Amino acid sequence: MIARIAALDRRPEAVFTNSDHLQVQAALAADWFGLPGKGWRAALLTKNKAQMRRALAEAGLETVWSAELTRPGDAEDVRPPFPCVVKPREGVASEDAELVEDRAELLRHCRVVWSRRPGLPLVVEEYLTGPLRTLETLGGTDASCTSSVPSMKWMSCHRTSSCGAPICCLRRPGRTWNRSSHGSRPSVSGSAPATPSSWSRASGSA
Repeated sequence: MIARIAALDRRPEAVFTNSDHLQVQAALAADWFGLPGKGWRAALLTKNKAQMRRALAEAGLETVWSAELTRPGDAEDVRPPFPCVVKPREGVASEDAELVEDRAELLRHCRVVWSRRPGLPLVVEEYLTGPLRTLETLGGTDASCTSSVPSMKWMSCHRTSSCGAPICCLRRPGRTWNRSSHGSRPSVSGSAPATPSSWSRASGSA
């Protein structure tokens, strides 16, 4: 990634990505070129739900029952408070996130997920009630893009700077941002529809 960016005709002014899966890589690339952006440690911390829970607990900011499942035997041994939420440790868009009412449902959901995605680390967290609030921003020195749920406000996103230098947007295969007019929501091609969920107040992606 760094080598490909370095091979561009002009030095980029920013490196960012619309993919939750590439936040750490984008942050590392931005840091390599001395560009502004989030720190890669912060990106990793917010992507890994188990690590975020540990960091919050160590800082005394929030204590939520949570356990990490990295092998099938872990699901047999864990003793969460029910109901609880099971989801991929580094998942996005609530994919494979499930509210389970008892131990049988917990074991069943883990088996279903691991049958399709062998070796995928999962987290189990206590169920937290309350409204879901999501805020995403893309900021710079003179403009920003902001969306919030349930009410959404958007500004248009452009991939070139005012002086014509490239802004590198790292994309997952099959997913691209479509440029929007001011005041309308940018659309995403090739992505699965978002699934709102209020199952957990976990930091980072649902």
